[in-house]
Amino acid sequence: MAPERDTLVLSLKLASGEFNSELRIPFPLTPDERNRAVERWLDFMATGLRLSAEAMDATFPALQGRER
Repeated sequence: MAPERDTLVLSLKLASGEFNSELRIPFPLTPDERNRAVERWLDFMATGLRLSAEAMDATFPALQGRER
């Protein structure tokens, strides 16, 4: 019987609610797979924040409907 799978949810948001990002990772993974998934997500977040959060694939309720 295959082990039961769950989902690990990592999220980042501003208290103001103006930014929210979430990553869902199938779980359990091996420790190496899990660490790599977290590293990729953190790299994605850091890159997006450096470039401009508007360019990220994330939810920005305060920016919806604005032209870029």
